Amino acid sequence: MGSLLKSDLLKLRKSSTFWVCIVLSVFLGVMFSLLYYYVWKNVGSSVEATKTVMKALGAQEESIKEALAIFPEPNVFAYINTMLCDSNAIYISAVVICVFVASEYSMGTIRNSLSRGFSRRQFIASKFISVAIAMISVIASYVTGGFVTSLCLFGFEPYSGKGNIALILIAYTLLFLGLVSFYTMISIVTKKTGRAVAVAIIFPAIVEAIIGMIAYISQDYSGVVSKFWIFRTVLLSNNLCEKGEAYIPILVALGYMFICGTISSLVFRRQEIK
Repeated sequence: MGSLLKSDLLKLRKSSTFWVCIVLSVFLGVMFSLLYYYVWKNVGSSVEATKTVMKALGAQEESIKEALAIFPEPNVFAYINTMLCDSNAIYISAVVICVFVASEYSMGTIRNSLSRGFSRRQFIASKFISVAIAMISVIASYVTGGFVTSLCLFGFEPYSGKGNIALILIAYTLLFLGLVSFYTMISIVTKKTGRAVAVAIIFPAIVEAIIGMIAYISQDYSGVVSKFWIFRTVLLSNNLCEKGEAYIPILVALGYMFICGTISSLVFRRQEIK
């Protein structure tokens, strides 16, 4: 297992897709931090204009409401929290994970690992650890770009939120690991790089549309559904922690890791490796 993981980490380090996404994440972190600054400066006098700008960027109505609630706090952690709960770095991570895992099928390197005596369970575990590191790296790069920018704009000011910062960060970390399991599952089930990336991007959008339809029919019911759809849970994580409901994102994250990990294992066990 150790040598397999070492090999995977070496592949990750040599992956051009990984490094391109790291650079892109830093750039987007800077750009979106400047955008959030613009929104914060204008939120008091032009809320409707702010909503229009964010809708033009593809944000959902509920996402806008949750995000705008953070802007009046001109401190670094408020900006970090905003960047952790938006979906930009998550989708960039999806590309890295799907390319890294699904490319094993197209390149035929899975057989090499299995022929060396490693079990299929060890193969999945090694891939999970490797892409978890990749996703955390992408998220960290995105947040670093925003952190440095917001630090220059505001300087460092104490966090005035209600939630425990450590607990909030733990919740985010577990949710990101849940997303790693989700994207790994998609890659194993689809077995094709392009197909995996497409499903990873399109499927969440379809679910978001369905939740939007449910919200149109019943706001209360959609709120319950949103808490357990991991992409929405990420968005709501800070508020849930502040309300003393940190157990919700933690349970959602563990649930996704268990369900997606089980599906990945069952599917991979039955796949014919060529």
